[in-house]
Amino acid sequence: MQTIEQAGVLERCALKLIELGDKSSTAEALAQDTVNFLYNQLSEGEDDPCALIRFFRTIPYEDLTAHLKKTVNEILSEQPSPNTNCLTLLASRSSDKEWNDRFQSRNHQVIPLASSKIVEAAPMVAQLIKRLGIDTAQVVTPSPGLFLNPKKKSYHVMYIPEALNDPSIVSQGEFVVPHKIRTVIGFGGLLPSGDMFAVLCFMRVFIAPEPAARFGLLAQGLEEAIIHLPREKHNRARILLADEEQTADRLLKLLGQHHEIVEVSTLAAAKNALNGGNFDMIVCGTKFDESRMFDFLRHIKQDSSYRPKPFICLRQSTLTTHIESTAPLAAKLIGATCYLDTVRMSDQDLVTAIDAYLPKEIWMRE
Repeated sequence: MQTIEQAGVLERCALKLIELGDKSSTAEALAQDTVNFLYNQLSEGEDDPCALIRFFRTIPYEDLTAHLKKTVNEILSEQPSPNTNCLTLLASRSSDKEWNDRFQSRNHQVIPLASSKIVEAAPMVAQLIKRLGIDTAQVVTPSPGLFLNPKKKSYHVMYIPEALNDPSIVSQGEFVVPHKIRTVIGFGGLLPSGDMFAVLCFMRVFIAPEPAARFGLLAQGLEEAIIHLPREKHNRARILLADEEQTADRLLKLLGQHHEIVEVSTLAAAKNALNGGNFDMIVCGTKFDESRMFDFLRHIKQDSSYRPKPFICLRQSTLTTHIESTAPLAAKLIGATCYLDTVRMSDQDLVTAIDAYLPKEIWMRE
């Protein structure tokens, strides 16, 4: 693969993936555009060097199509709980026409991740999760994590230099041997929402370790593309912003461009707002109503009718050393979706972080 091994090629591919996110309207469209682009890039040079590229993302059982739900039920011999995480094939590309339709896949349309034991029983999935540096428990029971700009994260790569007789690839006689698969590369990661995404590339040529490691750049570009998908939507979320007036201005200017913001500055006003309408997200500053952020969070968690709205805790100004060090842990223990330190966060990163934690259905509304 002389093209991929050239300096700067994968860096340019990563930038192209970000562009695809700007042009795509849905996760499925981005997935298909991604595998098409990568297939064309990896197929340059020798004759048909790329056998297959697949794009996966975890999706809760309740959000699957009826067809995929039926498949999961058959695999598990029962209907799982609505929030059971399922590794779902969103796009596939190959020179084999049958593999270009994800719904033609016989064994990989959807893989339920109902427990760590089930994950370990699927060698390729288990290996992928492990090599990407992801905790299996996080995939089985996803929870939102700390937002980090993809440019500041480290991405791991699953690298299988020789697929023949590798124990993680079960389909040796049906796939590896007849299709002359040599090197397999997987890249991906965890989104701020807790969802996992991954791309698997099955090559008919050998890829050396050094260029294979640089596939992590593609994971970075792809994550940026995924978390920016909502930016192209014209739909608006309804967000309750609870903060002191001095620090609320920044959020009003930034979020008000994309969403409907209802601002409150006291706990009493926040409770009244909740009783008077539905909100898709609650954003609360640490100094809200004389530092009553945790009181508001407890109020939300004690009333089941408010769940499962994301509750974002924000630090927008200087705190005492003690509060600054303990607030993130306290927010997590009480049940906040995340704690964002926005003091050193750029405006773009702040908007991206808020969008990343919004419920998925926001971007599916007509």
